[in-house]
Amino acid sequence: MNKYVKDKFDFWVNAGPSYSISKSTLQMFGNSNGRGFSTSGGASVYLPFKFKLSGDVDYTYTAPTATFGSDLRRTIVNANISKSFFKANALKLMVSGNDLLNQNVGFNRNAYGNMITQNTYTTIQRYFMFTVTWDFNHMGGATAAAK
Repeated sequence: MNKYVKDKFDFWVNAGPSYSISKSTLQMFGNSNGRGFSTSGGASVYLPFKFKLSGDVDYTYTAPTATFGSDLRRTIVNANISKSFFKANALKLMVSGNDLLNQNVGFNRNAYGNMITQNTYTTIQRYFMFTVTWDFNHMGGATAAAK
């Protein structure tokens, strides 16, 4: 679902369930079928004086299974505020915060046949960034093709 109104706001959201089937014919006790749910969404609001406030969220849930006794839940929230300059908005300054809840952990589990794996790995967690963007496509003057 989404909605966009030019120079006012926009938002989007999607969600859905998941179900994984993982069983072994060699070891019948290794059935590791599991369910889950994921959703994501975002919104932007266009403020006066060429300011824009944006944010997005991504939530993932994986239920416990016979193989893995604990569930997995992760919510990633990002937000930013930006300001555009000049008539064609060619220059943009933005301050953003990523993974505001500090839940971006590198973690993956899988059960397939008689193999059960659980991996942890390093990820970039919460961070803040200042960005300056100059869009050369919005520069004034005639193009070579127009001359």
